[in-house]
Amino acid sequence: HLRQALALSPNSFEVHNNLGIALGSQGNFDAALHHLREALRLNPDFEEAKQNLRLLTAQADLAGTKKGGGGSVPPLPVSP
Repeated sequence: HLRQALALSPNSFEVHNNLGIALGSQGNFDAALHHLREALRLNPDFEEAKQNLRLLTAQADLAGTKKGGGGSVPPLPVSP
């Protein structure tokens, strides 16, 4: 349903955030990070997406460590 919502409202930061959460919970970190970053591009002040991106980044790093991967997900830039 979230992909349908995104097709209807591609500029909805809330839909991108929710899709990012859903994809992250499935372990699809690359796609999840894309949608969370898109949510923040559309609304840079959206605190929920900032928090979700921080949590997902930590989760992706942990998953990479467990799988022996060396790649780290770039962190969320810190706002001044």
